Amino acid sequence: MKKLLSLFLIGLILCSLLVGCSDKTMVDPNNPVTLTMWHVYGSQTSSPMNDLIEEFNRTSGKENGVFVKVGLVTNSDDIDLALTAGLNDEPGAYELPDLFVAYPRITEEFADGALLDFGAYFSEEELSAYRSDFLSEGYFDEQLLMLPIAKSSELIFVNKTIFDRFSADTGITTDCFHHVEDLMSACNAYYDWSQGQTMFQINDFYHYFLTNMAGLGSEFVTDGRINVGSDASRKLLFPLLKQAFTAVYALETAMLLIAGKQERSSAALVLPQEFCICVTM
Repeated sequence: MKKLLSLFLIGLILCSLLVGCSDKTMVDPNNPVTLTMWHVYGSQTSSPMNDLIEEFNRTSGKENGVFVKVGLVTNSDDIDLALTAGLNDEPGAYELPDLFVAYPRITEEFADGALLDFGAYFSEEELSAYRSDFLSEGYFDEQLLMLPIAKSSELIFVNKTIFDRFSADTGITTDCFHHVEDLMSACNAYYDWSQGQTMFQINDFYHYFLTNMAGLGSEFVTDGRINVGSDASRKLLFPLLKQAFTAVYALETAMLLIAGKQERSSAALVLPQEFCICVTM
């Protein structure tokens, strides 16, 4: 797998060098060039992307006279902000990199012709190695402006030791994770059983809606707009709104109780708070 990733990086970097090149300006080991790159793979102790780039620089990069320098390692939101600042020539903005990893949403910030069309450098046979639905996310007006390199999976982790005790006392099983309605119902039961503890944390509400609406046979974003009018959207949103209003009511009641203006408080379930690669021209 590591070898395949290395070969992929080699092809990607060579593509970026071929932009606008004639036969007289091809890469030359005796006249090495350095490309800058921004990416998001740095949350681990040892970044796998940095390791891959170092390997490339020691091997194929050295042989071909191509070196990659990582200029920024951060999260996708910060990369979007840095790219936008660079495009707008904002004071203190970074110089735009030769390559960057980001979500497809950033492409609308670039002017026509500012991003490499990968379709001009990969054959149909090479592109056929991709799943068509995976590759399609990188196309904009029939141009392959972003080359997908990863796909996220949404996972749920369960503390089985605690859940088994909860299940034994309430009869609720892990089947509650199959449907969002059952999950929300289990959260309410868990709140009562645990005397006020939270059972489930939504790490990212965007992905909560994106994945669950897909599971309900709907799309979270339709024609560039959030699809809030569908039955699937309401099925996912209303339980959250209900708990949010309950939480606010409980907080206000508690504050009144502390102030001595109300004798009773009400219980509430308080919900917790809450890539593709491009070559610039």
